[in-house]
Amino acid sequence: MAQVARKGIDECSGHDGCLPRKAIEGSPDVFLDGHAVVRVGDLWEPHDGPDHPHHDSVAEEGSDEIYVNGKAVVRVGDCLDCGSVVKTGSMALFAGGKKTPKKAPEEAEDRPNRAERQNKVLLKMKPGKMPRASVEAPMDRARAQKLVPLAKKLGAKYGIPPALLLGLASRESGFGRHLRADGYGKYDPDGYGMFQVDKEFHKPKGGPFSLDHAEQAMRIWSDTYKSVKAAHPSWTREQLLAGSIAGYNFGSGNVRTQPRDSASWAKLDDGSAGDDYSRDVWARARYFSKRLKWD
Repeated sequence: MAQVARKGIDECSGHDGCLPRKAIEGSPDVFLDGHAVVRVGDLWEPHDGPDHPHHDSVAEEGSDEIYVNGKAVVRVGDCLDCGSVVKTGSMALFAGGKKTPKKAPEEAEDRPNRAERQNKVLLKMKPGKMPRASVEAPMDRARAQKLVPLAKKLGAKYGIPPALLLGLASRESGFGRHLRADGYGKYDPDGYGMFQVDKEFHKPKGGPFSLDHAEQAMRIWSDTYKSVKAAHPSWTREQLLAGSIAGYNFGSGNVRTQPRDSASWAKLDDGSAGDDYSRDVWARARYFSKRLKWD
C-alpha cells in the first residue's frame, strides 16, 4: 500500500542533476485534499540537467488495482519515464496492488496523445490576429503533416510542444519554401536549413532538412529556454515558451517583458523580426495543433 499522488502538490525525485518537480496533469473528476489524482500517462513539470536537454516526462507506473478515468492511479514509489520516482502522496488514500507494466521504449516514444497533451499549453495564451500566420500556416499544412513524427520525437526529447516546433519551422523557412538550393535562406544568407540556424553564431550541422539540423535547432532553443527561465523564474510555462521563441530570434538577453496580455506580449516582441515573432510562431502553432493529425 502506498500514498496516491496529487496534481500540483506531490513531487517526484530528481535525476541526473534535475530538481524535484510536480505533476501538472491529473483526473478532471477525482480529487484528494482538493487536488486532482495523478494517473499513469499524466504529465509532470518539464525539466533538464547538466547532461541532458530540457524535456517533459509522464508517469509510467501505477496501481494495477485502482483506476480513475480508465487509468491506473500513481503512488509513492512509482516511476516516471525519465527515471524519476514519485516521492510524496496524500495521507487520505493509499493504493495497493502490483505496478502496472511499463511500456516498451518504442511505445513510450510514440505514446498515444502525448503530443496533444504537450500542445494544450498553446491554448493558454492567444496571440491575437497574425495576418501573415493566417495565410502561411494553411499554405504549410501539408508539409507540416509530413513532419509530425519528427515533431513528436523532438517534442518528447526536448520538452517543446510539437506544434510549436512546427510553427517555428513554418515562420523561419516555410518548411523550405524560402531556402536556396544550398540550404541557406533566400532572404537571410546567414540562416541555414529549415530552422534557419545562424552561421554567424553556430556551425550548421547536417543537411537543411536533416535530423541533425533539427536537433541542433532544438538544442539552441533549449539553451534559450533555460536562459529565459533563469532570468525570469516566476514566469509561467506558457510565458517561458513565448519568451524562448522570441529569444530564438533575437537572443535571450532581449527577453525582458512578461507576456501577461496582448499589449505586454507585443512589447516582448519589440525588436524581433517583424516585431511579432513569438506571436506569429504561436499563431501558426495553434493552427497546426488543431488542424493536423497527431495520432
